Amino acid sequence: MKEIERPVVVWTNWGNAERSCPIAVTTWNRIISGFKVIRIIPYYFQGVLFKSSWEFNINGNYSVRVTYSKESSDLGEGIGFEGALADLSVTYFERKIPELVKLIKLDRLYKKYEIYYEEVKLEDSSFAFLWVYLSRKQSGHFLHFVLESSQGNILKELNIKNIQTAKTTLESIYKGWNELFETEPPKHALRHILQKIEQKDPELAALMIREPSLNHSQTLFEWN
Repeated sequence: MKEIERPVVVWTNWGNAERSCPIAVTTWNRIISGFKVIRIIPYYFQGVLFKSSWEFNINGNYSVRVTYSKESSDLGEGIGFEGALADLSVTYFERKIPELVKLIKLDRLYKKYEIYYEEVKLEDSSFAFLWVYLSRKQSGHFLHFVLESSQGNILKELNIKNIQTAKTTLESIYKGWNELFETEPPKHALRHILQKIEQKDPELAALMIREPSLNHSQTLFEWN
């Protein structure tokens, strides 16, 4: 039996064993929005193939009911779990998240690639994670900033679309940093971002280096 791979996994326990229900990010967000969702997940128990039926929001918002039966049976033979979504364990890319939080499709959004990651300290002395992504679309480049708490909450996000030139790419990096932190990007971060662009998108990097108005990025690329 091929294991289903999804970024979000909901976990519970019955029969002295952990049982899981893999879910796509879009499906998880639908559940959080109150839509009724049912997922049938097969599993083996003592060499016998069973199926579990995960029912979300069927009996009210954030309700969960999991029944199970042998694969050959159409009748539910037992209840594995019945209660609230908040009572289950939920992971996103193997990291535990708060149960009732919508998620961003970090893995496939606009087929983007990560150009920067950093753990940052917030004003209240808590820590958060910053991701900066870039992708290339026919209409221009797309820059995406995500600031996430250590508990998995999206604290802030910023999307800058239709970036047409190297100059506006660099300006957008500054804009994103200013909106998130009310300061310009530190030199080490800007250097890292530009070098990652050079690796992933040589054409855009070459434009940055050649364009006369981007002397600062030219200097960054010349650093050893």
